[in-house]
Amino acid sequence: MRGYIRKRGKTSWEIEVYLNTKGGDGKPERVFKTVRGTRRDAESVLAEMLVQVNNNTLIKANKKLTVGEYLEQWLNDYGKSHLKCTTYANYKGVIDGHLIPELGSIPLCKLQPSDVQKYYTNALNSGRKDGKGGLSRRYVHGNVKVCGTGRLSNI
Repeated sequence: MRGYIRKRGKTSWEIEVYLNTKGGDGKPERVFKTVRGTRRDAESVLAEMLVQVNNNTLIKANKKLTVGEYLEQWLNDYGKSHLKCTTYANYKGVIDGHLIPELGSIPLCKLQPSDVQKYYTNALNSGRKDGKGGLSRRYVHGNVKVCGTGRLSNI
């Protein structure tokens, strides 16, 4: 098994999940998460985390990691090996040209839905690089989708 649940209190559970990567000492990296509620709630969170481990989308919490650093890391670790060349190039253009300038400096653990909504509104109103107005809803929606397809929402 790649994850465990331990009872910590009356309604508190600790989840431990092993990542696919190994540290320098040969031991697998682990991610811990506390869940308040029933054991069934904890089992549900564990199952979701294991799916994320299998998809290589679960990341170890790092309070210094910014959205921009995470997007670059995701693009290099996941994008290069799982996306077609044209899709990779499109994602890289969106990430480098739109998402990193607007959201890149925010610490990943502090990213809020309101930050993404603010980006969405700004891009619709004045997102073009040539300064001639906003981007189309379809294009902006695709940008937000790149930002929120489970890559950032699992924090």
